[in-house]
This record gives sequence, C-alpha cells and structure tokens, in this order.
Amino acid sequence: MDILDIFKEFGLKEEHLKIYEANLVWGTTTISNIAYKSKVPRSTVYELIPQLIELGIIKVSNSDSNKLYTAGDPEILKDLLEKKNSKINNLI
Repeated sequence: MDILDIFKEFGLKEEHLKIYEANLVWGTTTISNIAYKSKVPRSTVYELIPQLIELGIIKVSNSDSNKLYTAGDPEILKDLLEKKNSKINNLI
C-alpha cells in the first residue's frame, strides 16, 4: 500500500497528497507557497486543505497577519489507518 492508497482510504484525492507533500518539503509555510510547490491552484488548496486539517495531517497556526500550515509527521498516516482498521474490527 502506497501513500496515495492511504489517502484514498480517507476519501482524499491525489491533489490532497500533492498539498501534503509540498507542505512536508516546504515546512511551515503559507497557502501560496504550498500551491506553488504542489502545482495545485491556490483556490483548490484553500478548498482541500480543511480536510487535511480535520484529519490532523496538517496543522494550522496564526502568525502576525498570515495563517501558517505545517505538515504532520508521515507516521500520523499510519496511526490514522490503524485507528480506522480498529474501528472496523470492533464492528465485526
């Protein structure tokens, strides 16, 4: 299972992955920088990033006049997948 498969497990798209990877490379940064690095239009980044924040894959903080975004450690994806599988197993 590759990272895109994990993203798809949570209903995310390839663009979500591009945003996450760009944020990982760039570090704590703005939407504009994430859009530039990911080659995903800025308006699309604004549209998709809330799902990544909700899952805890990306964290948001406020600086003086900007919101800054920081990608979580890739291990968080493993943790999220394990939690999802655990919930499924508890239903069985």
